[in-house]
This record gives sequence, structure tokens and C-alpha cells, in this order.
Amino acid sequence: MARSRSSSIRRSTVVATVVLSLLGSLAVSLPAQADDAPVAKSISGRVTLSGKQPYAGACPQAWLDVEGEWQDSGLEATVTDTGDYVFAGVDDGRYTISAAPCSESEPFLPTWHPSLEAAPAVDSTDVVVVAGVSVTGIDIALRAPALTATTAPVVTGTARVGGRLDVSTGTWNVDGLTFSYNWLRGGLSLISDAHGSSYVPVADDAGAPITAVVVASRVGFKSAIASAPAGTIEQGVFEFVPVISGTVAVGSTLTATAPVGPAYGYQWNRAGVAVSGAVAATYTVSAGDVGSALSVTVVATQTGYTPASLTSAATAVVPSGAIPAFTPTVTGTAVVGSTLTAAAPVGWSYGYQWKRNGVLISTAKAKNYTLVAADVGKKLSVAVTASRTGYTARTESSPSTATVLNKLVTTPTPTISGVRAVGGRLTVAAGSWKPAPVTLSYVWKRNGVAIAKATGTSYVLTAADRGAAISVSVVGRKSGFASVTKTSTSTGAIATGVIAFSAKLTGTQHVGNSIGVSITGVKPSGTTVKYQWYRDGVAISGATSASRALKNIDAGTTISVRVTASKSAWIATSQTLKTSAITRSAVTTKTGWLRVGIDIKAGTYFTGNTADCQWIRTWDGSGQQYSFLGWDRGAGRRMVTVLASDAYLYTKGCGAWYKWDGTATMKTKLGPGVWVSGVDFKLGVYEAKALPGEHCRVSAASALTGTESDYFGGADYGTKGPYRWRAMADEKYWWTDGCTTWKYVSP
Repeated sequence: MARSRSSSIRRSTVVATVVLSLLGSLAVSLPAQADDAPVAKSISGRVTLSGKQPYAGACPQAWLDVEGEWQDSGLEATVTDTGDYVFAGVDDGRYTISAAPCSESEPFLPTWHPSLEAAPAVDSTDVVVVAGVSVTGIDIALRAPALTATTAPVVTGTARVGGRLDVSTGTWNVDGLTFSYNWLRGGLSLISDAHGSSYVPVADDAGAPITAVVVASRVGFKSAIASAPAGTIEQGVFEFVPVISGTVAVGSTLTATAPVGPAYGYQWNRAGVAVSGAVAATYTVSAGDVGSALSVTVVATQTGYTPASLTSAATAVVPSGAIPAFTPTVTGTAVVGSTLTAAAPVGWSYGYQWKRNGVLISTAKAKNYTLVAADVGKKLSVAVTASRTGYTARTESSPSTATVLNKLVTTPTPTISGVRAVGGRLTVAAGSWKPAPVTLSYVWKRNGVAIAKATGTSYVLTAADRGAAISVSVVGRKSGFASVTKTSTSTGAIATGVIAFSAKLTGTQHVGNSIGVSITGVKPSGTTVKYQWYRDGVAISGATSASRALKNIDAGTTISVRVTASKSAWIATSQTLKTSAITRSAVTTKTGWLRVGIDIKAGTYFTGNTADCQWIRTWDGSGQQYSFLGWDRGAGRRMVTVLASDAYLYTKGCGAWYKWDGTATMKTKLGPGVWVSGVDFKLGVYEAKALPGEHCRVSAASALTGTESDYFGGADYGTKGPYRWRAMADEKYWWTDGCTTWKYVSP
């Protein structure tokens, strides 16, 4: 149906019908409306292309069945961007809905619901009946004409392996098409990955016909194809020209370059003539190429291609090679009689010319040159000419040597003498150097390394030299002559040094005096001297000073001292010095009345072993008991403390009295008498019995003044035994009488 929307359509041409039953009997059966008010109804749906893509460019039209003919209902539809349309204000009746592009440039065909090319019959099932309610889902899929190529596609290009084929799309009856492509080999086989508008034939295509297939597509249309023959593919033809890269110079490497893919063989040419053996992709320019241009012929082979030989453009003419700049060097000592040697980079042929102060030496044209007397005071250099076939010769000169010096005639090797131990002195004998006079200097070395400040003709070995080998280098110098260094043979490993010293005892070897050690002649300096004193060969704890005060404990013993001198890297030396038996003098041997401060001074005294010793401290000389300040009587060793306030000390049967200095030989057996705890005897438990017919008595004392307050904790054990007594630290003195020897039992 035309878009002019004619006023009527016959029932036989209707495609989609919306029927509203106007029969009276049906009207009677419709549900009653409130207040008989009309109900607003609508017809809605969506216009699509091929039932898939919504189409917003359509103009829908509603047709009403009027007495068996379709007439324009006059309803206007609203259409959204998604292709949805709505006819509002629809009365009850039978309708058909059509749609067509609003623009005449669109190729889609007028279509009736659901997708008919003409209006349906008014009694068709495709009509739309509006009976009191709105109707939805009246979709229309617009019809499209068949796609047809009005002008067939055409393949252009070169139909051979490696060529390029291009296919046109042709012209079609519909605009807005998209195209895809396929290429067929032999008219049947789809070529994998060949889906573009162009195609480059490969080796597999050689001898086969190729066809291009163009596929036209557009939404809403059924795709269509058109094909175009490309013809039978011929063998490929190599059309490239090899390229030579690199520097055209003797010694440089040239490289032949050709496209990747084919297999290649190479032949390098000199002035158009093949160079024997030059069949690689690279070629090193040789001296034989000088004056000629080079080219390379490449033989290319590849499946699907006709083999071909292709020759590059010729290079420039190969020039003579340039020898790189170099600097000759001269080695050797610039002294008459020495040999100088010229050196230059390897790889070239050389000629030599020696010069003296820049003037040619006519006979000196070898690599080596021995200095002669005429060279003294001059400087030597050498001109070196490098050459090789195909290269331009190049001459370079070395730097000049130092001024040539004369040579000492006699340079003896020095010798070393002396004691080869730490502290010893080594002396060098340099010998006679000629021509005299020659100034000599010296450097002593330890294991080949110079010793700081050791530059004399002799050297005193130090601790650092122990175990090392010592040598000496003598340097002879004379104006106009080359200095010469001669080094002695090294000594063996330097031995450890021995310390020397003298020692003797000093002082009076008598209790109450001090003795010491006098040390002289100690070598080397810095030696450490240590001391250890001994009593009858037993080390005295803590006695490590250079002197020793003699005490009661030393009386009758031999005192000795071991003197040890030591120093790092030196052998320690020791000497032992001994006294005679140490003597002791009594303070007094008098019996009777001793005047305090005159005959005897205040202090504590002790006796030797006595049979019956009695002493009395008094404040006058009356001899009356009232004057007694303190007293004691007994056998064995006796002790008394005389106070400065005492007038007299009376003694009887005591023998000699000695000054107590707090020292004694520690014992574990005690006879009768008075003993100092922890000095005369070891603290602990002692055991004894009573002497026959005697009472065994013992007492502790805090002082030796003979007063009652001195004693505490005493006991008269009786006449038998054995008895035990524990001597403790707080019992300063121990008094015992009438007992056998007390013997140490346990701590």
C-alpha cells in the first residue's frame, strides 16, 4: 500500500487487521463502565528490521474495518527512538497496522503486521481487535528487498606468487552496505586468513585459479555474495636489487643485504669478475681489491618462484688502505752497553731508523740498538715505517729516551755480617765500586720491603725482624753515570734475642730488716723485670716486689728471689738469688726487773720453748702483790703485751724475749704455751690428752696483758682424755697447759 494513506482498502488486500466488534449482541455483553464514561484505549508495538534491530525511522498507520473495507482511521502514532509506537484514543473495532520508512531514501518496503507485504483480509487472524481494552505487542518487522550486485566485482593486480590482487566491491541496488571478503583457491578451497580486499598469492597458489568472493551485508537485509575470478597464478619473479653496506676500504667488511624469505647464494665480484672463494654474505676488502669496484651477485631461490641471479650496484673504487696512526715505543735502559728495543703494533711490516739527538745513525736500522760511547750525553729515538701490500706506508717516530749515561765498571754485590738475632747488629760490606769515587747509599729491607730510617752501613735488629729475612740494597751514584743498585743475599730467619742483665741481693739478712734486688746492665731497653720471693723454696703469696721485709716467720729459713727479664721477640732470662739462714735477735735476755721504756719498750713479745716461765706487769718496783697489773706462768712458748703505762716487767725462767710482728709458720700441732689463732696454727678442731699426773687445761684469750678480763671460755678437762677443743676466729689467743700435743682433727 502506498504511503499516501488512501481512504479505503478492499478486504482482500489487507495485511494486518484490527477488528472491533460492533455487533449489538457483543456490545450488550461488554462490562458496564462507571457512569457509562468512554474508556481511553491504545494500540502499541515496535517496528524492527528483520525482527531484531529496533527501527526509529518508520511511520506507522492504523486502518479501520469499515463495512468490510480497510479505511484510514485518521489516528496519529507517536514513535520513540527505540522504534516503539503508540496509537492513543483508539475506539473499539477491528484494525490492521502498517509501517513504512518515513524517508523515501530508505530502501525498506511497506509492511503490515506482523511482516506482510499486503493488508490482511478483515476476517484474518492477523487483525487487531480492540474491545474495551488497549492492545499491545503489535510488532512489525519491516521487509527489505533482496541485495543484488548491479555491477559485478572486478579483480585487478598481478596474478603471480608475490604479486598483489585487489578486488572491487562492484555496485549494488542498495546503499549503506558493508563488505567482507574471502579468497578461494581452485574455486573451492577457502584460503585461511585471506579476508581482505587484497591478497598476495603464496607458493601454494602457483598454477591454481584464484577467485575473490565479496559478501554484502546490511542490518535488515539478507546478505548476498558476488564473485570475481583472478585467473591462474603464475610463478613468482624476484625483482629486488641486492644492497652492499659497509665502508669500502681495505680491511673493512662489506655485507650483502636482500629481502628476508628466499634462500640465497652469494658471489662477490671484483671489477665484474668473480672473486674465488668469496661466497658468503659478508666480504672483507683485501689489498687485491685496491683500484677495483666490488659488486655481489645473489642467487635467490624460493618455492613458487623462478630462481634468479641478481647483481648489486658496484661500489666505489677501493682506495689504498690507510695504516692507523701509532706511536712506537723504546724499551731498555739508556746506559752504554744496554740494548734498546723498538716496539710497534703487530700486523704490519716495519722498517727502523735510529737517531741520536734527531740525527740519523747510518748503521742503526734494526729493531734493536746497543748503546755505545758516542751516545753518552745524547738522547735516542727511532723512526718506524709501517707497510703492507694495498696500504700506503706510514712513518711514525718514538719519543726520545732519557739522556744516555756512562756505565759503572765495577759494582760488587754487598755482603752482610753480624749477629742474626733480635738485638744483634748487622753490618754491610759494600765492596769497591769503580771508577772511583762512587757515592754509596744503603737501604735495609725486611722480607724485601724497605725498613723505615734504616739507611746506614749497620742495622740493629728489632722485635719486628724476628723470623724475617734481612737484606740490604746498595745504590752507587756518580755524575754522568747510570746509578746501579746491588742487593745482598738475604739472611736466614732472624732468631729471637736473648736478654742480658746482672742481679744481686742487698740489705741485712736479719728479722726486722729488708732485703732487695739490685739490677744492672739490662739489655735491650724496654725490658720488663718481675720478681717472686720464696721461703725455703716455697713461693710467698703476693711477694712480687723488688724488696722484702724480713719477719719472724722468716727466722731460720732461707729466702730466695727469682728475677725474670722479658720482652716481646726476646728470650726471657731468669736468675735466682738466695740468702743464708735468716737470723733473729732477742730484745732482751735479762731476768728480773725490766724497766719499761728503758730495758724493754711497750709492745707484744714472745719466748722460745720454756720449762717454767713467769712474768708480772707492775706499776712500781715494790714487788708487793698490790702493785701487780697482770701476770702469767707456764711452760712452752709464752707471750706478753707490755703497755706504755707499765712501770716494770718482772720475768723469771723465760730466757730470751723476741718482738712479735704478727707472723709465724702455720702449724697443726701445738704444745703447751700461748699461741695466736690463725697465725701460729690453723683454725679448727684439735684433740689432746692430759699429761700424766696433770690436769689438761685450755683457755681462749682476747689480750696478753695477764688480767682476768683477758680470758674467756676456759676449761679444766681433767686428768684423762682425749679432749677436743675448737679454735675459732674470734678467739684471738689460745692458752694451754698440762696437755699432750694438740693435733688438728677437722675444720
